Amino acid sequence: MEVDFHAEREQRPDIWQTALEESVEISEAGRPDLFLVDASGEIPANCSLAEREDGHVGWCSCAQFDEHGVCFDLCAIRQAAVIDDVSIPVARD
Repeated sequence: MEVDFHAEREQRPDIWQTALEESVEISEAGRPDLFLVDASGEIPANCSLAEREDGHVGWCSCAQFDEHGVCFDLCAIRQAAVIDDVSIPVARD
């Protein structure tokens, strides 16, 4: 699914801000686009995030993703990539 982080920050800044403020542990999970996101000791979310020329594609196992298409977990991964804590791979078409 396409993920537009710029639109997310504009339309639902609370999720983006929460991802900035929460203590989150992100670990790689078997392939370059797979991540486990553990927020405050809860059950880790399984996520996939990759870059494309026109943005990002992603998926997450959390309910928030099912409801809105973008979630706290994907925002946390994107934020961690900006400060070089994780690497987001380029999507293969």
